[in-house]
Amino acid sequence: MTSEPYTLRPAVPADDAPLLAMHEACFRPLVEGRFAWVPELQAERFAEGSRDGESWVVLVAGEVAGQLVVDDRGHELFVVRVMVHPRYQCRGIGGSLVSGVLERAAARGLPVTLSVWDTNRALQLYQRLGFELTGQVEFRVKMRWVSRRPSE
Repeated sequence: MTSEPYTLRPAVPADDAPLLAMHEACFRPLVEGRFAWVPELQAERFAEGSRDGESWVVLVAGEVAGQLVVDDRGHELFVVRVMVHPRYQCRGIGGSLVSGVLERAAARGLPVTLSVWDTNRALQLYQRLGFELTGQVEFRVKMRWVSRRPSE
């Protein structure tokens, strides 16, 4: 599947409100499957995640369609957040974003790690891209991708 054309640009403070609204559109159904949706708590978690690395805004035809946050920890790249608005999901954007992170990591010989809810359908995407389960804490699945060289 080819991805819908998109561009990335660094997030700026003016993106906070639309990205927070997108956070709710993307994650409220998952959260409400286990907990009550508490707007103040979700706003705090969204802000924390956005500060935990390089934050990029995904644009499709000039419209904010998602966010990618990656923390370069020196010894690994940690995917803090991949978020694609429901209107743009299932178009290959999320897979393309993660594949870009994998390419960046492979070029530096680094692994990529992430954590995802066990009920998030993105879990299957990560498995297709070669991530392996490394553990689980409650409902959070921890995953790791390591570049495989052709000789391995």
